[in-house]
Amino acid sequence: MKRKKTAYSIISLVLAASLSLTACSKQGGLVNVPGHVGTEEGSGQVKTMLSEARIEYDRVPMSPGILVDLVGYEPDAEKIAVFEGDILPRSFSVVDNKTGEKIFHGVVEEKIEAAEGTLACGIGDFSKIIEPGDYHIEAELLGYSKDFSISEGIYEKLLKEKFESLRALRSDDSTAEYIPLEDKPETRLEVSGGWTTGEGGQRDVVDCCLAIFDLIKAYDYFSDALDGVLLAEGSDKRSPILDEIIYEANWLTKLQNRETGGVYTSVTLKKENENDAGKLVIVGETTRATAYYCAVMANLSYFLSKTEPELSKDCLLNAVLAWNCLEANRELVTESQKFRAAVELYRATGNASYKEALDEYLKVHADRDFEERLEIDGAMSYMSTSKSVNLDYCTTLMRHFMSKAERNAISSKEARYLVEDGVEDEATLLRDVSELVEADFILTSQEYYKIEINYLHYFCGRNPESGICTSFSENPDTYAQFMILLGNLLSK
Repeated sequence: MKRKKTAYSIISLVLAASLSLTACSKQGGLVNVPGHVGTEEGSGQVKTMLSEARIEYDRVPMSPGILVDLVGYEPDAEKIAVFEGDILPRSFSVVDNKTGEKIFHGVVEEKIEAAEGTLACGIGDFSKIIEPGDYHIEAELLGYSKDFSISEGIYEKLLKEKFESLRALRSDDSTAEYIPLEDKPETRLEVSGGWTTGEGGQRDVVDCCLAIFDLIKAYDYFSDALDGVLLAEGSDKRSPILDEIIYEANWLTKLQNRETGGVYTSVTLKKENENDAGKLVIVGETTRATAYYCAVMANLSYFLSKTEPELSKDCLLNAVLAWNCLEANRELVTESQKFRAAVELYRATGNASYKEALDEYLKVHADRDFEERLEIDGAMSYMSTSKSVNLDYCTTLMRHFMSKAERNAISSKEARYLVEDGVEDEATLLRDVSELVEADFILTSQEYYKIEINYLHYFCGRNPESGICTSFSENPDTYAQFMILLGNLLSK
């Protein structure tokens, strides 16, 4: 399935600045609320004959000596196992679980020598096995891997599961939910709906804004691939992902104070003591929540401008209202917050006042590596706009962004689990691979694609715990970022 590429007029002008990188090769409306918005069976069976005793054991998976993708491998995909131990075996065998036959023999290639207090690491390639079925790997010294399968539709199945996991975060919006303000308990706002981000119905504005940004990115880049899986064939309904975006945007709008333009931080659980069950309250307005809300509403306005103009107009009005609040409280607003909001408003409107704010920021900060997500996402939107921008800034921003992706790629190739070294936090890994996907989208790289698949294998079992870690609890943005990864893999 071919992936849908968005026109990136400015990015296309600065690709030449990135070609020297070694890994790259050519190739219902929003709501405006009035006033406010082994088992080990068989083990231990002893057969005794005179003084001789023999113990027979069923196969017990050993972990983490041999690490595989527990969700499975596509038949035509590369298939790599990771081997860890004090001493590595020289070879391994792949065994068909149904017949017990060893159908493939491979060589373990040492990747990392064992230093004091660490394990040696090697890899084994069994990509030649393409027959669907259930398998495991055996090797001297390390024993057995956990079972894995080879089958068609692995990515499609994962996408459906992760999208349903995101939808399952919806809080109960069947009835009106009136929650008091933390600092004005006599004032209650109707804030039903939204994705939960914590226990007891808690919902965080910034976390939800980030998830919308990433869902928009996933859909903007890979709509054909995503809709091909999530939308029933021949359906004339709105895309499920777009539905989810608009659902959450409606909830966010309830958290905007229509009088000030500011945005409340969250619906959170307030407890008097550790034994208290707690009660939900709405935490007051902050510049951080207002800046993210402003940016996401402007971004959504731009995204919907051609397909749903009325919704787009509502989003822009809300974004401008939030911007006016930021301007009125500029002494409290950080430079990066203002930059993030201004870049989306400029992209949506072309208004000179927003461009002035961008130029002011980039004049000082463009020529450095951005680390804050506010800055990285803002830089990508700046380079993607069709409005007039400073080409020198674009070239500089692109160079830094692609250099960061290249460092990630090099680190991943040399790392123990074939993803960046020293990072085991799933949220960080997802953020980094989503940036790598973005770099791959800008300038297609087969090398980047291989690394992106290795990230998927890591999440699906080829990790230190030899376990599947694709359940991200109450964090909607991790599901959105996972959909960016899957959308890219499905579109190849």
